[in-house]
Amino acid sequence: MDGMWGIVLAGGRGRRVEEFIRERSGRSCPKQFFAFTGRRTMLEHTLDRMERMIRADRIFVVVGAEHAPYVASLSKARPATRFLFQPRNRETLPGVLLPLVHVLNRNPEGKVVIFPSDHFVWEETRFIDPIRWNVRLLDSFPESLTLLGIRPDLPEPEYGWIEPRRVVCESDGYSALSVGSFHEKPAKRKARALMKLGGLWNTLIFAARAATLYRLARSAAPEMVGCFDRLINDIGGAGEGATLQRIYTEMAPANISKDLFEKIPGHLLVTPVEEVGWSDWGSPERIVRTLRRYGKALRLKGAADSRGEGSEKDNWEKIQQSGASV
Repeated sequence: MDGMWGIVLAGGRGRRVEEFIRERSGRSCPKQFFAFTGRRTMLEHTLDRMERMIRADRIFVVVGAEHAPYVASLSKARPATRFLFQPRNRETLPGVLLPLVHVLNRNPEGKVVIFPSDHFVWEETRFIDPIRWNVRLLDSFPESLTLLGIRPDLPEPEYGWIEPRRVVCESDGYSALSVGSFHEKPAKRKARALMKLGGLWNTLIFAARAATLYRLARSAAPEMVGCFDRLINDIGGAGEGATLQRIYTEMAPANISKDLFEKIPGHLLVTPVEEVGWSDWGSPERIVRTLRRYGKALRLKGAADSRGEGSEKDNWEKIQQSGASV
C-alpha cells in the first residue's frame, strides 16, 4: 500500500509466558522471539503478516536493549527491516512514539499501521483485509485512529474491551463504529455485560495518519511527546543516541490504551471482525487453549540466538500431561 509504514511492538518480556517457556524448554526467551509451533517465532509471524500490506524497508520493529542477541540473527534474515532499540521499557505509548518520529522524519504525510508482536491469527487473509479497509478509511476520516476490534466468543476478563456506539461508515462488507469507552481487563461480570452489549476485544491494532497520531498523542500526553520532540531533531545525527538515552531516563511509563485511547474517544473508530481465529498470547492458558482449539501441536522450539542456533525440547503430549500447571 503506497505511503504506508508499519510499526511492530516487540519491546516487552511477557514474564508469565517467559516462565512457561523456561519450565518447558529449559531456556529463557521472550515470547516474541520464540517458536511455539512450527519454525517461525511470533515476531516472524507478525512481520510476515505485515509484509502482506507494507514493504519490509518501511517496517520499524521496536525492541528492548536486552533483546540484542535475538535481533542479531533475525536482522540477518530480514536485512530490510528496521529495528529500533529502546534503552528501557516504558510501556506501549513510547513504543509507538519512537518509531513514529522516525516515520515523521522521513515522510510527514505518511500513514502507519501498528501491530503488537504476540498475536496468534488462524485466518490470515480474513484478518488482513479489514486492516486494509481501515487504512482506506483514513482518506474519509483523516483525523481519526481506526482500530480493529474482535467480536468475542467468550467473556475474557484479561483482554481490553471496546464499547462501540453508532455506525458511521459502511462499505465492502465492513463497518466503522464510533467508540464510547474502553474497559481494561474488566471483572468477569463486567466482561459478560460488555459482551451482551456488543463490546469488542481491543487488539491494539490500528491505523492512522502519522501526523494525526502525533498530534493526538501531544494532546493526551504533552510531556512525553515533548521528549520525542527533542529526539526528532537529532535523528541521524551524532547526538541521537545520547538524546534517546536521556529522554527514556526522564519519561514515565505510559500505556497507549489508558493514556491515549481513553482520552480521545471522539477521534476513534473501530471495525468489528469475527471468526478469524485471533488470540492475544499474553498468558500460558491462552496459548494452550488456542492451540487445542485448532488442533496444532505445540513444539517448544528455542528461539535462535545470535549464531542462528536453537534447541527443541518436549512436545504437545508433555503440555497435555502438565495441564494442571497451565
